Amino acid sequence: MAIVFRRYFWRLLFNSRGIMTSNFDFNKAKDDLETNPYFNKYADKIRKLKNSDPEEFFKKLKACQEKSKLIKEETKKVVYGDKKGPSVSQVKETKKLDEIMKTNLLENKSKEEIVSIWNEFHKDKNVVYGTLTSNAYETIRRYSVKYSTFLLPLPRGEGYEFIMLQFDNNEVHFTPLISYQTHKADAPECLTVVYYIDLAESKDVVLMKGEFDKNILSSVESQCLINQLHLYYGENDEKRIRLMDTFNKNPDSFRYMDLIAEMDLIPLKSQPVTKK
Repeated sequence: MAIVFRRYFWRLLFNSRGIMTSNFDFNKAKDDLETNPYFNKYADKIRKLKNSDPEEFFKKLKACQEKSKLIKEETKKVVYGDKKGPSVSQVKETKKLDEIMKTNLLENKSKEEIVSIWNEFHKDKNVVYGTLTSNAYETIRRYSVKYSTFLLPLPRGEGYEFIMLQFDNNEVHFTPLISYQTHKADAPECLTVVYYIDLAESKDVVLMKGEFDKNILSSVESQCLINQLHLYYGENDEKRIRLMDTFNKNPDSFRYMDLIAEMDLIPLKSQPVTKK
């Protein structure tokens, strides 16, 4: 389900039909509402509705909580859908590094020369590319084993769309959450990132390339996702690690709004290099 939060926050509260439930927790719903990152923007209108029509306010609050429950259920399906975990269909088989470039010619090249060759090779191609040190990639690899699946918010228009990612050894496969919910294991990928570790030991460099579906993502959006991937998996940030841990181990407690709040705080670095 593509959740565009800025747009739907107001729509859910004031334009949806009330959903009646027997286990409605008013206090929890109220707390969730008030901790929403966009609550302050609509606080005055919410307060006016609460004072002028308490019954309608109560119904809208129920609708918001029901929507939150549905999102959490979808999170469970993504993380615990089957014993093997979620998967997305691969568009094509990934090429090995020696199928892309003549690796035997790199034996006498320095790390700096290899980085330059890699960047030069891809600069005119419609891909996202970059390089990492061996230690930087090892951090990503370590967290990918522990948290193989996660969601990233992608800025779209006035809001965000969630993109699901899944690690498969040295590859990362991305698909829009709405596509995964519709097609499950047959969901088409919108972005595939491959880390080539062939030169990690000998040259202390890991080469990275991301191929994206231009009908779904732009190069800038693809870079945004990869930058977020590196910020979550490539840095020992306690808060972000806690979000990945909650998503994978305790989805009932996972709050999508925490991803949005974190997105507003993180500086999206210029690396990796992108060719539009």
